[in-house]
Amino acid sequence: MTPTDKTYQIVSVLDFLHVPADRRGMCLKEFSVWLSLIENAKVIIGGVAEVQAPECFEWIDDDLHHAALIVSDGQESTTMVSGTMRGFE
Repeated sequence: MTPTDKTYQIVSVLDFLHVPADRRGMCLKEFSVWLSLIENAKVIIGGVAEVQAPECFEWIDDDLHHAALIVSDGQESTTMVSGTMRGFE
């Protein structure tokens, strides 16, 4: 299972089929972290923003075990919320 550094755009469940079978488990783990970031973003950044789920999950096959999310307050301010796989492995 060697990382390819390729980027995958996951918009629908079927898009996971574009990820090589031997890398799909890692992709799904990082997707789980990303979903947790969405669920907890308001708490993480102090409850100052309405958080809307992005329409696309972008996964980079890089073995960095990291997920990130950009959150906007609806005005001009944006915040990056990120997390690692610790606790999800």
